[in-house]
Amino acid sequence: ADDFEDLWWVGDYSDENTGTNAGYIAIHMKRVLNVGGFQIQTSDRGKGQFAFDYLAHYSITEQDVVPVEVYVKAGTAA
Repeated sequence: ADDFEDLWWVGDYSDENTGTNAGYIAIHMKRVLNVGGFQIQTSDRGKGQFAFDYLAHYSITEQDVVPVEVYVKAGTAA
């Protein structure tokens, strides 16, 4: 059990990314293990890209609780 951690990923979810009209997506993965290692790809004068493979796991004591939660707030027109 000590090898598992929770992981949150939060990102933009609309064309409007600032202010009260902005949209977002948040993904909460429970009891996560990295199953694919770490990869980084860069380009000349470009942004780096990082690839991760995570796998969320059910709890042995709470088998009815899904190990992934997804929250979405859609952006609205300005």
